[in-house]
Amino acid sequence: MKVIRSSKTSLKFVNQGKLTQLHEVMDEYSRVCNIFILMLWKNSFQIKDLTKEITHIPNTWLSASVPST
Repeated sequence: MKVIRSSKTSLKFVNQGKLTQLHEVMDEYSRVCNIFILMLWKNSFQIKDLTKEITHIPNTWLSASVPST
């Protein structure tokens, strides 16, 4: 069985609404990644230390654990 690890796509036919949504997702993803990068640089976490309490620190709509409003 071959696992596909990446997929190429084109935004050639995307409309402005979908492009705006894509930028919103990318901006939020970047924000959350930067939070974790700063947090990991300031502290010396090991893999075993990254518990649910740590990984759920950023309040984001990307997480399924945050109730939608």
